[in-house]
Amino acid sequence: MNKKLVKYIVLIVVAGLLVYNSVYFKKLDAPTSGVENNNTDPAAFARSFWNGAFSKAIDSATTIEVFEKEFFEKGAAITISKYSHSQGVSNIADVLLKFSGRVKEITEDKIVLTVANSRTNSYVFNMGNYFGNGVRDATGLIKMGDFINTMDYNMVSTELNKIVKKDVVLAVKNKIKAGDDLIVVGCVEIKEGKLEDEILPVKITINN
Repeated sequence: MNKKLVKYIVLIVVAGLLVYNSVYFKKLDAPTSGVENNNTDPAAFARSFWNGAFSKAIDSATTIEVFEKEFFEKGAAITISKYSHSQGVSNIADVLLKFSGRVKEITEDKIVLTVANSRTNSYVFNMGNYFGNGVRDATGLIKMGDFINTMDYNMVSTELNKIVKKDVVLAVKNKIKAGDDLIVVGCVEIKEGKLEDEILPVKITINN
């Protein structure tokens, strides 16, 4: 084997080692956040968020009366920007709102609440299965960029929805009847400047 060939082989090996090490160190130095930053999985992250930051957000939710007043007096764009949150460039936003009213109708999948002092006669709350991202997105505290991959980001939403179903919906579903007075905090989806018809309850208090 001539010296020139040996020199080329050595250069190739060295270059390969440099590439390998650069990739290795890049992985070590890559910023981590969200689920991985908390050394946990999506289910644990969701539970921690629910018990902590989201619980505080529920307690400070804006009433529907205040939201409606500003919505009609100051305009949809200003009000939505003030109270709601969205992910990236999107025409869909989510907001936490508080409703006080009387149960007009209850079925397996929904509660219809007549809300006092509201410009809308009644609101519908989902008591069945929910597949949206309202719980994850309504506070604006969880960002897509906090996660290394979109799978974990989406799984957090799924896990939060499971918590709502178990801890909120199923906990009171069989206790509510027509005529009951309720206080409900819900995630409301706003699409193209309009509140969607069905709301996800994240806290239900029976005031009988």
